[in-house]
Amino acid sequence: MGQGNSQNTAKVQEAQQTLGDDGNAHCKEVFARLVGGGSSQQIPLQTVKTQLFPSLPLAMVECLFHELKRVGSNAGFDEPIDPRAHFVFTDLTLLMSIFVGPDVEKKRQMLFYSMVKYPSNLSPEGFKQLLNAAFEFKPEDPNSTRVADFFQQLAFKSQNGTKDEIETDAFSRFLDAWPMVDGALNELFIWSWCFSASFQAASPLPRYFFGPEPVYTNSQLLDKHSVGALDSQFSLQQRGQWALLFSSKVHGGSFSTMRKNIQNTGATLIVIKDKDGYVFGGFASMPWTKCPDFYGNDSSFLFTLQPQLQVFHPRGQNQNFQYFNYGMEQLPNGLGMGGQMDYFGLFISDKYDSGHCKGHPRSSTFHNLVLSKQQDFRVDEMEVWRIGPLPESDEDEGGKGSILDGRKEDKALLEMAGIKMKSEGLREPPEDEPEIVNGKAKRVVY
Repeated sequence: MGQGNSQNTAKVQEAQQTLGDDGNAHCKEVFARLVGGGSSQQIPLQTVKTQLFPSLPLAMVECLFHELKRVGSNAGFDEPIDPRAHFVFTDLTLLMSIFVGPDVEKKRQMLFYSMVKYPSNLSPEGFKQLLNAAFEFKPEDPNSTRVADFFQQLAFKSQNGTKDEIETDAFSRFLDAWPMVDGALNELFIWSWCFSASFQAASPLPRYFFGPEPVYTNSQLLDKHSVGALDSQFSLQQRGQWALLFSSKVHGGSFSTMRKNIQNTGATLIVIKDKDGYVFGGFASMPWTKCPDFYGNDSSFLFTLQPQLQVFHPRGQNQNFQYFNYGMEQLPNGLGMGGQMDYFGLFISDKYDSGHCKGHPRSSTFHNLVLSKQQDFRVDEMEVWRIGPLPESDEDEGGKGSILDGRKEDKALLEMAGIKMKSEGLREPPEDEPEIVNGKAKRVVY
């Protein structure tokens, strides 16, 4: 018993050092609010759940408490915790120090064991419960369910050949790969109760967000769940930087307009809704530039948003990432990603209103399933977003772009708001190229 008490004392002292003076003072404030002015210094777990973790099921709070007591006493995983134990001030000190401290693995172990009971591994249902709590997902909301299912499938798809459970190491690797989820889980245990204006962690955690609000408030095709899931796929330098370049609702169904708006503007995200209601697209990591052959790199990917959220990354089978060509009779004219000529993983014809997603059961390059409901689809709506910063040169091909084409994303947002740029009437007539609108050639008269 004496050894156990000394171990517990050492753990508490270590926790207090991690928190520092401000952290320990804040810990006392939080505990005083939990006690609520009463004389008892022992808090029932139901109160802990209600006050600290209102979005967590009580069973998870019990698992978290069990792990906290085990860590504090250096008990083994199979040693039972006194069922009569209450949450006390030293428990709060330990908990806060773990989540604001520098030991990432200790933090993740605490997260992991808030979802499981000894000696089990994490089940898909337990993981989904924590996701619902962290992201404030509502099980009855189909958009919430899509994202929760997406992350659940990613976490459990390749764990020792089973989809029934996940071990601590695999859980940590998953969070390494998906900082979006890591940040949301940290917020669940930190931001609602741990910080105040006077207290900051030694290594502050970035506040998680679903992406810049203008994206999903101005988009016809994206909601905040979709934006968050897609944004987490981009590089750190690109995340949170979305700029609308083209919207069929604003600019009409014109391939010529689309290509002029997106050409040489940096990395882009294409989102398509077909006539069957499926929503899908692709992320092109290199700027779109006219080229009669495939180009690009393996940072590109394809995805579906409706009816299911899925992301398809390259598998190394070939280098056919991007294709962008027009005005040539002997080659496909349009925009393509993955697959092969005339058999693309995603293709939008230069007639704009049609395209295809070939590959059965899966396309090469991205190893994707057919993204649309039917392999040959009809476009209903389309948006193109620039992702990340502008490239060093934002000129149109061959330096032919007009200064009036600059800041295309600002122009697109203004037009979405119903504001037409007066400078449109000042530009030089473009090349003598027929404009394709909704699948039909339109004679341009100046």
